[in-house]
Amino acid sequence: QVPVCLPFHASRLVGRRNELSQLTTTLADRGQRVVTLAGTGGSGKTRLGIQFGQERQLDYPGGVWFCDLAEARSLEGIARAVAQTMGLPLAAGDPIVRLGNALAVRGRTLLILDNFEQVVEHAEASVGVWLTRAQQTDFLVTSREALRLPGERVLEVPPFSEDDAIALFLEHAEQARPNFHCTAEDRVTIQDITQRLDGLPLAIELAANRLRTLTLDQLHIRLAERFRVLSTRDHGQGSRRATMRAAIDWSWDLLTPVERLAFAQCSIFRGGFTLEAAEDVLDFSGFKSSLQPDEVIGALVDKHLLHRSTPASGMLRFGLYESLREYGTEKMAITDAVRTPDGWSLTGPDARDAIARRHMTFYSDYGRQEHLELLKQREAALYMARQAAELENLLVATENALNMDAGESAALCITGAEAVFNFKGPTVFGLNLINRVLALDLPDDFRGPLIYRASRLQYTMGQIDTALASLREAAAIGEGTNDLRLVVRCLGWQFWIGSRRGEEELDPDVDRVLALSREVGDTEAELMILGFKARTAHNRGEIKVARSLYQKRLELAQHVGNRRIEANAFGHYGNLLDDLGDVDGAREAYLSALPISREFKDLNNQPDVLGNLAFFFKGQGFYEEALDYFHRARDLFRSFGSRLYEGYTWGNLGELYLKMGQMDTAFEHFETGLAMCEEAKDAVGSGAFSAGLGVIYAHRGQFDRAWSFTERALELLREKDAIEYGKAVCIKGEVARLAHLPEVMNAALREAQEVAASAGAQPDSELGQAIERLISFAHGTDDSETETALDDPP
Repeated sequence: QVPVCLPFHASRLVGRRNELSQLTTTLADRGQRVVTLAGTGGSGKTRLGIQFGQERQLDYPGGVWFCDLAEARSLEGIARAVAQTMGLPLAAGDPIVRLGNALAVRGRTLLILDNFEQVVEHAEASVGVWLTRAQQTDFLVTSREALRLPGERVLEVPPFSEDDAIALFLEHAEQARPNFHCTAEDRVTIQDITQRLDGLPLAIELAANRLRTLTLDQLHIRLAERFRVLSTRDHGQGSRRATMRAAIDWSWDLLTPVERLAFAQCSIFRGGFTLEAAEDVLDFSGFKSSLQPDEVIGALVDKHLLHRSTPASGMLRFGLYESLREYGTEKMAITDAVRTPDGWSLTGPDARDAIARRHMTFYSDYGRQEHLELLKQREAALYMARQAAELENLLVATENALNMDAGESAALCITGAEAVFNFKGPTVFGLNLINRVLALDLPDDFRGPLIYRASRLQYTMGQIDTALASLREAAAIGEGTNDLRLVVRCLGWQFWIGSRRGEEELDPDVDRVLALSREVGDTEAELMILGFKARTAHNRGEIKVARSLYQKRLELAQHVGNRRIEANAFGHYGNLLDDLGDVDGAREAYLSALPISREFKDLNNQPDVLGNLAFFFKGQGFYEEALDYFHRARDLFRSFGSRLYEGYTWGNLGELYLKMGQMDTAFEHFETGLAMCEEAKDAVGSGAFSAGLGVIYAHRGQFDRAWSFTERALELLREKDAIEYGKAVCIKGEVARLAHLPEVMNAALREAQEVAASAGAQPDSELGQAIERLISFAHGTDDSETETALDDPP
């Protein structure tokens, strides 16, 4: 019988099948003799080692021995713990050598050495000796850092995946409360709990065990008191594992003073940090040490107190799991938690405020103009990825600046954050924080640009009147500070919003603004205003003017190397060609935009490109492909809070479902899109989707409502968007056909043909196809439609 000395575990092992497979491959198949399971406290290293011993005990006729080194602090302590585990007496002589000799005669043996981190300096003198003397003994070590022995294989034990984390929570929840039943809503709550616990098994087990006395919702709320929640009275787990705090205390006690200070100071960061940030923010000047920040950070990584990540190519970040970060935050606030050799405290309220200021100063640079310009250059994708990775740090820095009444720093930090909010959201949160900064007493050269940035988020959210008021205010401030770049951008956006709403009085002299942008050398603004002019001409049916402006904008973007706007220009030029029925030209433009959009991963541009492709496939009759692209575009718009453009996509989906004959589904999508466009006071979207509802009401035989919506659509679209107006006229003709009013239908057909001729719309364009459909109705040759609602595709 194989001797086995392993702790008993009442609960089954959840997950870790991949890690167990790696252990089997490494120890059994490849003949590796020393493997270290490394990971942060609470990651489940010990449980994994025990499970491997249980499953592979037949491979080791000399026995599987589990030895807990938690109390060992010396080489002699290691020897005593191993001897006691194996029941071996330690007589005179070198105990390490005697143990090596005893292991050598047992045949193939597995020795599991748990908690080796506090005696790692004795690894060579213990395990290193046994490797030589006991050639048939394998060593499985759990430690928060590697042993650094020749031939050692380190296997990282990461936090749980989302599915395994939820499964572990449920396993312990059912033990804590046998009648626990998990609903779909509960699963969402559990998912958030396990994410906030960083997927660490110990933290998840401790949290789930609290369901003995708390409801799931109460547990969720009380995670704010993390260390009180993550505790247990079950002393059977061992005192060190009884609470999450005790597990982290264990790691803290093993750190040098410099490492403790670095760990505490790193808690200022949120969402991780770069080495460059650490070099600027961390301060070890209280110690007469030659250690550099990169060396101290490396030591904390080796001890699994910091983890590394590479969120994008070429980007290396470090971070603390949330429980570790909260622990470090507490230590940073405690006077004398870390002291210099001569007794000076390096932690406490003053030290905490000092590092907050250094953190705020470092992240203020992300809002300066020279840094923001990097987000528009050829390597914009990389810089935007870096900016997005720092969003949480920018928000913390803004909050700290607000608390310190440091207005200029607050403005710079939130400006850096707004670049990300405008890129990927959440827009509402960003706008609220900007408004808090604007409540400070800011100099005008900071206030004006920040109000302009607020207007961009307001427009994205559909707060159009508020955005216009902000643009006027920012432009007035720009005039007063002689910030012509700000004036140009504010006037350009006023022109665009005014043209979209058909309110000519909002249009500034756009040609003067364009000339002003060239005068100040603001190519970005020039490209923006050219785009506004082109799209306005396009919407008004001035096709030749629009085509010339689109081409000019595309050429300028290519000339200055602005790939982001080049993708946007290709997309809008493709829209024009598509409206004109130039299928080949539109396809070429869209396909030119797609790889650039992917290159930049620009959430403001990507959904536009996806939408363009959706329209293209719709026009070619590939409806399933079109649905897929529309849904992807809508999800992206929603992800960064763009209510207006999300509304457009809902309505565009309505048009597609209508074309597919799924009228009930189309109706729901039109209603949603119309509500969002009306909320944004957008005339074009409101008109187009009102027309869609009108034709569905006609198919349902509700002609009073059909005429009401159709006439409203025509009123909203007249002289604002020639193509959409023409399509609405065709819908009026279709309503007339269903109402058996041939004269009204024929009049609508003639008007639609006149609009198409004036706008230069070709037969293959959406307007051209709508006219051909109306002609077939007039000639009585169309039998694909009935006068009842269709819910299945024809």
